[in-house]
Amino acid sequence: MSSQDLTTLAALKSWLGLPSNGSPNDATLSVLITAMSRAIYAALGRPALLPQTYAETIDAERHRVFLRHWPVLQVSSVFLDGLSVPPAGPPGATWPFGYWLRPGDLAPPGAPQALDLFGWRVRRERQNLIVNYLAGYAVQAEGQTAPRASPWTLDALAPFGPWSNDLGVVYAASGAALTPVPAPTRSRPATLAMPSRSPTVSFRRT
Repeated sequence: MSSQDLTTLAALKSWLGLPSNGSPNDATLSVLITAMSRAIYAALGRPALLPQTYAETIDAERHRVFLRHWPVLQVSSVFLDGLSVPPAGPPGATWPFGYWLRPGDLAPPGAPQALDLFGWRVRRERQNLIVNYLAGYAVQAEGQTAPRASPWTLDALAPFGPWSNDLGVVYAASGAALTPVPAPTRSRPATLAMPSRSPTVSFRRT
């Protein structure tokens, strides 16, 4: 199966009422999931909906360009005529210098986002602007407070329904990432070494 599939084999088997254990039909079902996912992407005219990185080369003919993939979660770098363009700082600055990314829509379908360049001379050249960024639908920075006692379990809010990929959990105060562990079995409950206080953690997922 592809990392950009729009459902999972387990979800499909549950919907079809099939046993969850492995079967000879699993390979066929997996192929059908990928094929149908690609058909949906083709109908939408988009290569993906889940987060992935892009390196987009653009003909910069003006100080505002639109990125092809959205919503943009993070811009890694911007190069104009081979020179690195820094972020322009907070919106509303008196003399901005660098790039600004227009905020994206929080929910689908959304729209392409504008990238504005300030303080740079933009020449009408071919393929002179390169933008590296992460784009796709995801829930980020969902704050929750970890419990003080067992069970140390937190449920993702999932405002748009079941989520497909885990993008990690970090402590809100320090940004330190938590290490993912296998799901516990019934015969052996999982234990975690938690701090004495109740930290706030931040979920990211798609």
